[in-house]
Amino acid sequence: MNYLNNINKAISESGIKKKYLAEKLGIEYETFRKKLNGKSEFKISEIINLTSLLNINLMEVFDNE
Repeated sequence: MNYLNNINKAISESGIKKKYLAEKLGIEYETFRKKLNGKSEFKISEIINLTSLLNINLMEVFDNE
């Protein structure tokens, strides 16, 4: 699940709080954490919204998959 590494890296680099991102995605913080840790899967719509919030290209998320 390399895309999770890319998402986590983008979040770290952005400086945006995970709680804020979870709120903007409309999911509980704990659910967001599980998704980031690979214990639950992101919906494609969540990934698209996340890339928008992080101001990154969707292709960056799936680079090296």
